[in-house]
Amino acid sequence: MPWTILLTHWRTILLVSVLAYGAIMTMRVQTLTAQRDEARATLESYKIQQQALSDAARKQSEKAVKEIRSEIPQLVAQAEKSAYSNYMRKYGLSRCERLPNLPASGDGGKAEGAKGIDAARPESILNPVEQLAIDCGKTTVLYEAWQSWAIKNDLGVQ
Repeated sequence: MPWTILLTHWRTILLVSVLAYGAIMTMRVQTLTAQRDEARATLESYKIQQQALSDAARKQSEKAVKEIRSEIPQLVAQAEKSAYSNYMRKYGLSRCERLPNLPASGDGGKAEGAKGIDAARPESILNPVEQLAIDCGKTTVLYEAWQSWAIKNDLGVQ
């Protein structure tokens, strides 16, 4: 008996099955479309948040660079002025006398091989230790400026 109903109404059963399958697939497509739209909205909000964070980080970095760049010339000038005196105060003249390019202190004539330098006037002699101290002072100031910039930008420098 059940087979006879199926055989006699097979077209109706097939039509109902196709319509039910279509309805199920339509609901599934609508669900997937809603999920896709929700994912797009979430992605767009993440994009906006990331852009805001990026802008804030860029502004913070530019502010730190501006602060440091305004400080560097003053710090370099101060380091140039005080580097040699700090070195001399710490180590004294004993280390300076051992350098080969430093002329002897009692020499009243011209320094050998140096044209236009009056050895009688100590301020006209280029002191390699003084130049080294000045260069070290500049390098230290630039290193500290870089370190300050890195710390202000949360780069994990201690």
